[in-house]
Amino acid sequence: MKKKKVKLRDKFGYVPRKVDQEINNSPSMTVQGDTLSVSEMLLRLSNGIPMNGKSGVYFDEENEDFDADDLEKLRDGDILERQEAVEGAKELDKVIQEELNKKVEKKKTPEKEEKKEEAEGEE
Repeated sequence: MKKKKVKLRDKFGYVPRKVDQEINNSPSMTVQGDTLSVSEMLLRLSNGIPMNGKSGVYFDEENEDFDADDLEKLRDGDILERQEAVEGAKELDKVIQEELNKKVEKKKTPEKEEKKEEAEGEE
């Protein structure tokens, strides 16, 4: 009875197989003509500019609740001030969520009425 020879794959005799290769069928996500050198990427990164060229930071100047100084006061404040700020933020979050839920309900209600009217009109 002959013994089978064991084949070892190492860096010297490596031959890629179909199983080892990846097949990519998804569309390319690159933007044509959008090339950046390493120095440009580092410059953008150090200045806080996103790689895609779009600014991701928007400030709502009309919103009276937003104030950048609040974050500095919170960071420099004592534990009691931090706790009060967290509680205030939770209350504000609840109010905003309630307003959002009301708006969503208002939008859902006319859609339901329209569907009912359409269903009654088809009969």
